[in-house]
Amino acid sequence: MFRQIKDKIYEKLREIEKIWTIKPYVEIWPSSYPAVMFEPYQAENESFSLSENQIIYKFKIYIFQEFSTISKQQAWDLLLDVYDDIVGKLRENFTLDNLCTNIKINQWEFGTTETEDGKTIYGTIYLSVYAIW
Repeated sequence: MFRQIKDKIYEKLREIEKIWTIKPYVEIWPSSYPAVMFEPYQAENESFSLSENQIIYKFKIYIFQEFSTISKQQAWDLLLDVYDDIVGKLRENFTLDNLCTNIKINQWEFGTTETEDGKTIYGTIYLSVYAIW
């Protein structure tokens, strides 16, 4: 199930036209920006009864945008647009084509970093995908 959910998230993120690089794993130096990468980081099991079991699959989605060739303000505008597009895409299909029961964004964080290829801003979305099996 983890792999199916990961593949479906990847499929949905690929539908966002503003994203230039998308990877279903984290890569240190993206080839083009804005870049989105994501990876699973945890699963939790919540038992409700002997016949019903809920698993929460957790992912981190990273958004990167460089600002060595554009202004930092332009980079923030691009990054926040991509963030809104990701949230909108997940909101419009919160069951991932009936693969899960719900998606929840637990938190998000933003920051600035120096990388090998210049200055980069980033956002991290902590995503929980709820599924019953």
